[in-house]
Amino acid sequence: MRRRLLQWPTVDVLIREVVMMSKSRSRFDARVGALLAAVILGAVGATYAYLAFVSSRTSVPFSMVLIFDPQIAANHVELYSKISYSLSVVANVMTAGAFGNTSHLIVLELNRMAEAPRTNSSFLVVRGPEGWHLESGIYVIRENSTVVVAGRSEEDLAMAFDRLLLCLTGKYAIDVDPIGQYLVVEVPGKGHKVGIPWLSGRRINEVLGVPVFGGTEQDAARTLLDGLVVNG
Repeated sequence: MRRRLLQWPTVDVLIREVVMMSKSRSRFDARVGALLAAVILGAVGATYAYLAFVSSRTSVPFSMVLIFDPQIAANHVELYSKISYSLSVVANVMTAGAFGNTSHLIVLELNRMAEAPRTNSSFLVVRGPEGWHLESGIYVIRENSTVVVAGRSEEDLAMAFDRLLLCLTGKYAIDVDPIGQYLVVEVPGKGHKVGIPWLSGRRINEVLGVPVFGGTEQDAARTLLDGLVVNG
């Protein structure tokens, strides 16, 4: 599915969208700084070089772009390493291997956001723990093809990311393993089961309490994976 040419989801636009969502929950502080993502480059960092390749192609493959603030990431290396790895696993599983094959996961620092593909792309911004004053959760901004995952503490951010995993896996999520390290899912169209790294250690019913603003969990999945999810 080819997306239209995107108008850049600038930091100011993302701030405005998220603050508007939060106003309906007036008990939360509406002060919010620039939306910065927090993911560690790790194993998927090498895909950054793919940008030059994409720009030279007439047909642009679909890309999910992770945007991060390296200063925040440096303070929470273990958590963000787990986030980036788990995201790469769930994207691959739920798209039948499309990511890394016909689609790509790209990681960018915030100040290089303008280098991301302008067509056929979605954006994942991971925010916190520092500087996040709104409610922890998932914020879906469909008009900018953007999902923000945010937490006011490491524990909150881990739970918010696990909530995103449940959004992306949907009906294929079965349970968390007994020691809380993996989300067991059925591979769409295949039938066998695999484990996706699970960050919070909490049970599914607890994580389902993390709110999704601006849309449904299906909207979050569609926004990020652009309809590439395989239906069994």
